[in-house]
Amino acid sequence: MFIADTNPHRYIWIPVDLPAARNAIPQPDASREYAVQITVVRDGTIYLQRTRVLREDLANQLRDIAKMKVYLAVDKRAKNEDVEAVLDQIRLAGITSVVILANKSTR
Repeated sequence: MFIADTNPHRYIWIPVDLPAARNAIPQPDASREYAVQITVVRDGTIYLQRTRVLREDLANQLRDIAKMKVYLAVDKRAKNEDVEAVLDQIRLAGITSVVILANKSTR
C-alpha cells in the first residue's frame, strides 16, 4: 500500500477532499479507464467506480471486476472506522495492492 499524488484531483471520479502527503507519488494509471477506484466520501458513503455500493456488498463486487490493484480515494474528514471497513472488504476480495490517493503536500 502506498500514497499516490493526485496532482490535483485528476484521478478522482467522485469528488472528495483528499488528505495531503509529503511523499505522494504520481500514479498515471489511476486515471485510466480500466482502473478500479473506490471512493469513501465524508459521510461514509462508498462508491465503486461511479456507483454507490453498500459496504457489505463491496467484496463480492470487487471479486467480479478487480484483479490485483485498486485505487482508494478517501475524503480527509471521513471516519477511520469507515475506511477500515472498506480496507477489510478489499482484503476479503483477495486484493493485496491498494493505492491511497492524496494531494502532494507543499510543506
